[in-house]
Amino acid sequence: MAGVRDRFFEGELPGPLAPHQPRSRISQKGPLTAEDMMNRIDNRLRRIVVKACSNSYAASKVVETFEEFLVASFADSKPKLVEDWWDDLLLEPPSITSRKDLRSVAQFFFDADSTTGGFHRLLLHAVCQFHGLHAVSKMVDITIDSKSKSRALNVTGVLGEKKFRLLDHIAERQNDTEAQERLSALAL
Repeated sequence: MAGVRDRFFEGELPGPLAPHQPRSRISQKGPLTAEDMMNRIDNRLRRIVVKACSNSYAASKVVETFEEFLVASFADSKPKLVEDWWDDLLLEPPSITSRKDLRSVAQFFFDADSTTGGFHRLLLHAVCQFHGLHAVSKMVDITIDSKSKSRALNVTGVLGEKKFRLLDHIAERQNDTEAQERLSALAL
């Protein structure tokens, strides 16, 4: 099984044959809710990102940073981030291009040898799925800072709903759960 796990983290295993099916129906009428957007995230990935953001300040900062960058970039505005925010996450700053069909493309290069690079890519995938963007991860041969291999994550799409944030919704869900637990304890 260790070999399968390693191949999974290297992105060598095939992806799902059918498009992702959310666990509950997403309403077709009117604007999406934060819960609709949360249901876009693959079930297994959703559990990972919720647990990571609930238990780790560092993971929540990574999600916040990626989300702030993507939302600002795909909404045609300049991201307001610390100059070298990407130093600990990426090999170089991400690049953003806009295509004539109004779709934007962002490219992120992660260190293939980093112990946290795979986890950071998972967090970025969750942010992309939450916002309805398409993300594809693959190994590329590219020389950046003396590294010859990199894991590239390409994000494409058009950003829809901009008012909801993944971290805010995770915190809201956690607060609701804690309130329910307190009410249950009082009922006993």
